[in-house]
Amino acid sequence: MYTTTSAIRLSRPAAQGIAVGLILMAVFTAMWANWALSSAEDPLAPILCIIFTAVALFFAANAIHLFASLRKFRKATSDAEIVASRAIGKRFNVIFGLEAGVACVVCAALAITSQYQFIAPAVALVVGLHSFPIAQLFQRRLDIWLGTTTILFAIGGLVAIGLDRESYLMVWEIVGFATATITTIYGVAMLVAKHGALGQFGSTS
Repeated sequence: MYTTTSAIRLSRPAAQGIAVGLILMAVFTAMWANWALSSAEDPLAPILCIIFTAVALFFAANAIHLFASLRKFRKATSDAEIVASRAIGKRFNVIFGLEAGVACVVCAALAITSQYQFIAPAVALVVGLHSFPIAQLFQRRLDIWLGTTTILFAIGGLVAIGLDRESYLMVWEIVGFATATITTIYGVAMLVAKHGALGQFGSTS
């Protein structure tokens, strides 16, 4: 998670939010890319997976760097700022927890009913839907655009599998790499936020 607060006013909790967001995008980018690879028949899939994994490692390295730089940022001082920061953190945890819980329930339900072919696009649909409360929480249009794109890929995948169950591996590959691309875009946005946050100290590396 990250905010669009300007670098001059950026507090330690906000900077920590950027770092956490980079970690999450590192995990999700690698996860979706490797999920796509596990079902891929395309000879280019391993190359794409290596690229996405390298990107994920780059996100993680930048997150670690930002965590190590947190002491440079001012602490949240006013009561209003402390309360707002805690409220945002709690709401984010609730949204993220609900996303994970719903995804697990969906996977279990599809597996139990022998509809496992729909799992990847169904999870992508949950991921896309969770972007809307996140967009409202952080007041970011990026979440709306990327969430909508994820939902479109997910629905397309669900329809394709519904029409032809045998196509599910190809659909998983497409949805997996598409979602990895979307999480990469999120990660790049957070890198820009990190650059701006550290820029106030005259160094971004």
